[in-house]
Amino acid sequence: MLALRGITKRFGPLTALDAVDADFVPGEIHAVLGENGAGKTTLMNILYGLMRADAGRIELDGRPLRIRRPADARAAGMGMVHQHFMLVERMSVAENLALSDVGTGFWTTPAAAAQRTEQAARRVGLEVDPGRIVEDLSAGQRQRVEILKALMRDVTTLILDEPTAVLTPGETAALFDALRRQRGSGGRIVFISHKLAEVTSLADRVTVLRRGRVVYTGPAAALSAAELAERMMGGRETKSDVAVPGAGRPQAASPNPGAVGGGDGAAPGAAVLELERVSTDVGHPRLEHVSLRVHRGEIVGVAGVDGNGQAELARVALGLIGAASGRIHWHRRDKVDALAGARPAHIADDRQREALVLPMTVAENAVLKDLGRRPFSRFGWLNRRAITSHADALMREYDIRAASLGVAVATLSGGTQQRLVVARELAGRPALLVAVNPTRGLDAAASAFVHGRLREHGHSAGVLLISADLDELLALADRVAVLYSGRLTPLSNVPRPLRNTERVERVMVQIGRLMAGLPPSEETE
Repeated sequence: MLALRGITKRFGPLTALDAVDADFVPGEIHAVLGENGAGKTTLMNILYGLMRADAGRIELDGRPLRIRRPADARAAGMGMVHQHFMLVERMSVAENLALSDVGTGFWTTPAAAAQRTEQAARRVGLEVDPGRIVEDLSAGQRQRVEILKALMRDVTTLILDEPTAVLTPGETAALFDALRRQRGSGGRIVFISHKLAEVTSLADRVTVLRRGRVVYTGPAAALSAAELAERMMGGRETKSDVAVPGAGRPQAASPNPGAVGGGDGAAPGAAVLELERVSTDVGHPRLEHVSLRVHRGEIVGVAGVDGNGQAELARVALGLIGAASGRIHWHRRDKVDALAGARPAHIADDRQREALVLPMTVAENAVLKDLGRRPFSRFGWLNRRAITSHADALMREYDIRAASLGVAVATLSGGTQQRLVVARELAGRPALLVAVNPTRGLDAAASAFVHGRLREHGHSAGVLLISADLDELLALADRVAVLYSGRLTPLSNVPRPLRNTERVERVMVQIGRLMAGLPPSEETE
């Protein structure tokens, strides 16, 4: 048995873990739950040697186990799938996997490394390209590499920190099958997830953390998803206003139904973004003849298996890459419009690489995109009072939990970092918001909060929502399209609201076929 006894960790005045006890036994999938900032990732980082506890000990089969670094954890038979990726960006997928695969010996050839990668990918059911350079991969593709890196090794303890955050339902099912096989062969699996349905269907036991303390440990089957959520939140209201896909917003009529779907309901306003048969000469894959309009007063959703052009579409919409052919047009607001936002705002897919500067403080990151503007600076001098006041207001409004405004963003939990990004991007009330997997790594309450903010913003502005979470898309989007191999296909005739299971299943079938590159064979009505 692998045991944690009295694990305590402090970051300045903040106690992240307070005398935590936990037992992980062979042949069991043990879920660790908790809202953002509860201490889950910190606990796993201590177990894997990425951090050191201030107090407490780790035991294996009743004997003390000294883990000072990840090499010690690996020597004890542990492997970890990290929420924030631990990959060498300038190396290929196969090279990254070879670095951690003891089966390759002291040396290997590129062909042999690629072959082992392909074999592992087929075994687990995750698609990867062995020759792709990691820095060119999207967040979902990097997640697949992290999972393969852990599963390729002969581990007895597998730690997974939010492994399904950007996986498709099919990839998630394949991963769960692999985890069940590993459990059946005597492996111990520690599984962190915010998705309570995953926990109740997969886990044998569950430990719930709240504010750094264990508040429940027991069989996963003993509690329903609602009861688990109550333990996580401490009795606070946890009902999500997006529990029923499509129930929260009326369906907007499409002034351009040939571009992206269409439906019935109130007409949206003027277009804020127009793409007309846009193709790119950069990206993997390149966009091909993509047509899309986003209007003020609507949320347009884009589904697809990660790596089919989502990153390229977001960059085109933001003006970061141009069109090799076709037309891109952003519509600016009138001067009399009370709303600001000439620049598109961006909730990035990978917050740590694209949205935040981790060594900088919470306050500095809160105004990162506006440091050169008034009131935050004048004539090159920063106005610290204005920066602090603005950041403090965002922290209170978005419940961003940090020890102080002066701590480095790197010390925050992943979910808290994401809240900061969302707060900063919506603060400017942009005419166009491009949101890519905006609730990745957030717990149920935080996800519902972000969804509510996106809805609010979508009433007065345009939102392009690119997400790997189909429930999220169906809950929020007025219109939906599917991106496959750089081509965008509208999903037509989506009934609103999707209040019954049969309708949801029909829409899911149609989306699934388009995501696989197949023509839709069923109508949603």
